[in-house]
Amino acid sequence: MKELNPLTLPLNQNALIEASAGTGKTYTITTLYLRAVLGLRNTDMSLTPLSIDQILVVTFTEAATQELRDRIRNKLKEAQKALLATLSEQANLVIDKTLKSVISDYSEAYKAHNLQATNQDTILAAYHRIQDAITLIDEAAIFTIHGFCQRCLNQFAFETKMAFEQSFEMDNQPYIKQALYDFWRQYVLDLTGVEYKLFRKAWANPNQLLASLNDILNKQVVIEPSIEQAEYTSLIKRYGDALESLKVKLRTSDFISTIRESGVNGKKPLLTKLSLIEGFIEPTNNSEMLSLDEIAIFTTSNVSDASNYKKNYAPVSHPVTHAFDDLHAIAAQLLDSQFEGYWLTTAKEKIEEGALGIKADQQLLTPDDLLLQLRSALFNQEGAEGLIESIQTRYPLAFIDEFQDTDPVQYEIFSCIYNATIDDETDSVNMIMIGDPKQAIYRFRGADIFTYITAKGHLDHEQHYTLSTNWRSHQDLITGINHIFETSPLKFEHEQIPFISVGSGKLDSPELIQHEKTLPKLEVLHFSALDQDPPLNGFSLPEIQKVIARQCAMEIANLLRDSENGAAFLESPSVTPKSVSANDIAILVRNRNQAKLLKRTLIELGVRSVYINRDSVFRSALAKDMLRLIEAIHSPINERKVKAAVATDFFAYSLLELSALQQNPKAWHQHLVCFHQAHQYWSQGKISSAIDQVLAFANTFEAWQNQGIDFERQVTDYRHLLELIQQESVIQNGAEKLMAWLRQAVIENTVDSSDDVSMRLESDSNLVQIVTMHGSKGLEYPIVYIPFATEFKAQKIALHQSKRLNALSLRVDKRKIEMQIAEGERLAEDIRLLYVAMTRAKQRLVLGCFNLKERSNSKDSSVDKSAFGRLILGKDKPKISETDWQSALTSKIESLAEPIAKLSIIAPQTVNANFNGVKDEFVEYQSKHASSDKKETYSCAEFEGQIPQNWRVLSYSALVGAGEHFIPGASDEMTHLGIFDAAQTNSFETLTPDNDEGDSFPDNNPLDVRFTFPKGANPGSCLHHMFEHLDFTQPVTDQTEIVLDALQRFGLDEHLLDDAILWLNDVMRADLGQWSLSDIKHEQRLDEMEFYFNVQSLNSEIIGNALSMCGFDKTKINTSVLNLKGLTGLLKGFIDLTACVNGQYYIIDYKSNYLGNRFEDYQSDNIFDAMTDHNYHLQLIIYSYALHKWLSLKLADYRYDEHVAGGMYLFLRGMSQTHRGKGVYSYKVPYEVIQYFDNALLEGGE
Repeated sequence: MKELNPLTLPLNQNALIEASAGTGKTYTITTLYLRAVLGLRNTDMSLTPLSIDQILVVTFTEAATQELRDRIRNKLKEAQKALLATLSEQANLVIDKTLKSVISDYSEAYKAHNLQATNQDTILAAYHRIQDAITLIDEAAIFTIHGFCQRCLNQFAFETKMAFEQSFEMDNQPYIKQALYDFWRQYVLDLTGVEYKLFRKAWANPNQLLASLNDILNKQVVIEPSIEQAEYTSLIKRYGDALESLKVKLRTSDFISTIRESGVNGKKPLLTKLSLIEGFIEPTNNSEMLSLDEIAIFTTSNVSDASNYKKNYAPVSHPVTHAFDDLHAIAAQLLDSQFEGYWLTTAKEKIEEGALGIKADQQLLTPDDLLLQLRSALFNQEGAEGLIESIQTRYPLAFIDEFQDTDPVQYEIFSCIYNATIDDETDSVNMIMIGDPKQAIYRFRGADIFTYITAKGHLDHEQHYTLSTNWRSHQDLITGINHIFETSPLKFEHEQIPFISVGSGKLDSPELIQHEKTLPKLEVLHFSALDQDPPLNGFSLPEIQKVIARQCAMEIANLLRDSENGAAFLESPSVTPKSVSANDIAILVRNRNQAKLLKRTLIELGVRSVYINRDSVFRSALAKDMLRLIEAIHSPINERKVKAAVATDFFAYSLLELSALQQNPKAWHQHLVCFHQAHQYWSQGKISSAIDQVLAFANTFEAWQNQGIDFERQVTDYRHLLELIQQESVIQNGAEKLMAWLRQAVIENTVDSSDDVSMRLESDSNLVQIVTMHGSKGLEYPIVYIPFATEFKAQKIALHQSKRLNALSLRVDKRKIEMQIAEGERLAEDIRLLYVAMTRAKQRLVLGCFNLKERSNSKDSSVDKSAFGRLILGKDKPKISETDWQSALTSKIESLAEPIAKLSIIAPQTVNANFNGVKDEFVEYQSKHASSDKKETYSCAEFEGQIPQNWRVLSYSALVGAGEHFIPGASDEMTHLGIFDAAQTNSFETLTPDNDEGDSFPDNNPLDVRFTFPKGANPGSCLHHMFEHLDFTQPVTDQTEIVLDALQRFGLDEHLLDDAILWLNDVMRADLGQWSLSDIKHEQRLDEMEFYFNVQSLNSEIIGNALSMCGFDKTKINTSVLNLKGLTGLLKGFIDLTACVNGQYYIIDYKSNYLGNRFEDYQSDNIFDAMTDHNYHLQLIIYSYALHKWLSLKLADYRYDEHVAGGMYLFLRGMSQTHRGKGVYSYKVPYEVIQYFDNALLEGGE
């Protein structure tokens, strides 16, 4: 491979540039771009300049395109300055060496074509050409791969036969999901018998099927083993017939008893699995299926095996074993993954076709469709040659950046357009591929390293170039990293991915000094298992990860404290020493769990950090809590959803607090009220206000700060989620569609991981950076920690590049050889990922490692399967001892000089003691600094105005102290005193069960569902919902769906349905005084009549007098509200049912109160006591006054005594047509009370 000189690389032939980390790849691209603008495409003194829109630059992210555009603009401006500087005497001091050479080459070529040109003419010509490029830089052809395809499809619409007015969507997942459900309905639900059982055993639901397809959808994959449809159909039929034949023989023979009594060894599967056969032949069995291994247990060869039997017992010979033989022979052709292979192949094909069809119907394109359509246009359509020629004319030169991340479809597109080969090296249409196969780490996104290797093979060796000077890292660190990879026999596990040692371009790079000692540039921290008691052979990750995190945190905390005290700094010969800042340090991890562990550990030592990752915020734990919270706000009548919301981080309750809450009906009622209040905002589209209502009640932010929760991270995610939900609410039409979108986004992760949904930084302060190894690509840091260098995740599926098929292959049966290949590819990518992580460091790199065991109880080491272990050991050593592992580490690291590298052996048991000591030191240190720091004190301005408190919107519930009720029935069975007290404090330390009776269920006759029906606000609301929607004149048995809907809506057991229908039928026909509810027609009733009326003056005396005039108890009222001076406002409420019977109007109120488990408990005296205890008499007075006001407006000849019949309170549990008079309370408020109430409330007002 040739060393690249950006000044002499021919731009008139295809080339591949392998740019190792830190070697100036972007600098090289911008230099080559400048040459193309100036026309320096070859070395023969010819000038063939290209306009800025003719030079195609393709990279793989939007951020990278913007960075390249900026870097190119800066290079062009720098070139302009250099051109002007060439006329000055100080030119040699200010011009970049490369730019100087470019200008010199241009001048020589320009003068060769313009013999009379002066130096000034040459400079002006170059200057104006570059100025034209700068002016049009926003029009530069710098795209992502998908942006390039979209531009071609639109720009050459006639050649590509691109449909007009197509929309573009970034997210393909919704269409895949829709096609998946269509496939399930069309193909799966029609399956029957054994085929259906086999399918549901493999994939119980659509999501499980999608999980099996995720890695292969929209990829060119060969699935093995698989069978053709005709063979599959035949096998399924034969298998089903063999199963039925076996069942018949088992049922009619003594096979099971013979095996059981034949002396089989009790531990042998022949006996232990016999119960499976018994379940298999049960007539009621609809799900039990025998696996291939289970069938083999009862075949002739196994049953006749003497090793299965006890001593002195002869093997059994039974004719039924031959039926097992027949079944096993067929099953071996079907169940050994052929069944799964057939259906995965079918599902993949149908779902991909279905998604394309759905998008075609909607005139939509997604990113992958752009690639496929352009490839199809280039290869399959008539006129493809014209399209290729048009693209070549438009973009004669292309730079393909990050080429190691390409895939087969992308390479087919570029190779078709820029198809120069070793036989045609000087075509005028060319592409320069720039990448680094050592940094190919995005296989999970579809990148394919084997495509890169194929492309490399298509070029002659003379067209391969490399950049071998590292401009990022200290020369000693480069030496250390070179050593680790150079001395590993297999390096990157592929001969086409060589490791070429790089040199250092920065000889004066700073060094890290701590306590007057230069720290080694590369340090390996090994956590030894030999110092354990007793000595171990290694650790599993859960056993050691906390220790590693603590050691890492201690080193960082000490370094930052020393830096603050002037004892640690970065120093170089040519630069003033610089103190170490927190954001100079990066910790690279594999996943968010490791990041959370390190972040918590750093916080313990007073070190703040930030986790930088590109994950979707919808994948965060808070997103799931947000979904639970909004589900409860959306449907507050479902107490199950409210309970789920209360258990989230938004309430931050402990288990004891949650338990106390469930035992205290008063406090729980207030939580329900809170969610109903939030629902009022939600139903008006005020999403933020709805959530704020709940968070204010829960005191969320204060709880997060007080309970040690990562406050900044939580608040950032909360605000981000709220913003996304608010934005989507504008797009989605209605609350139900918004909820469906949110469920899909959180549960199914269907929202595309764009920048909009990527997790945001919680702070831009000076913090330690915690970054995933994948996310660190392209970044650099002075100090880098990789704490878990020997951690890995083994390959689970046999998805691999098949040499036999020359294609990507999925081996469904996970055959050993294919699993080994797939595992090898996993290991190779992990090595590349480790290389990326290690090369992020500029001055110091610290690696944490240990001898890794797969499980804590395992004796064998698996460290050789980790990337770092492979580099150290060089080959598979699955049983390497701790001693041998340490020896290999010592040999590898200590062969380097101490200033370059160091191996530190750490005893894990000492880390915890040291950590606690450092923690105490930091507490003392911070307290001293806190006392010495003089901070300006800020205070809020005090409000000095007065806000009137006497205008209120009141209700019956507020007047009796029961709080607001937003749904009918919410007040049933709730004690009316003190409900607000516990809830307002929002503390459960003093909460105790108010009344055990409230949540217990009496031992009743199971047939009397009226007595066993659940109690509380939610069941009461459920009954109200039923009565509101039932047609009283029709049998309830004909309105089953209404009852079932109410049970489901309020989260009650659906098994109550049949008994509830019988109960409701009985209540409808219960005698109410020569009529019943069943006599009330639809036009005679008004359900949930809402009323508001003016209140000019209201106090406890007015309420008390009204109750006294009726002869009722006046003590059970909320004096804290009524004692407000000059109380005025509105009085509101809902009447359950207003019915007109025989020309008179009744106020009917449904009550679900439980008074006992006998009808005698619902006689008049007991009901009167319940009416008094709950102060329902005051409710009746208010409702009667509201009805009076309404009728006086509605009826022209209205008279209270003639038209108002009074109120009826129906205690539903006691009502029955066979128990007359039970469960019904009737009372008519005297007209003089209504008159008094009217005059007293309005004081002569309106």
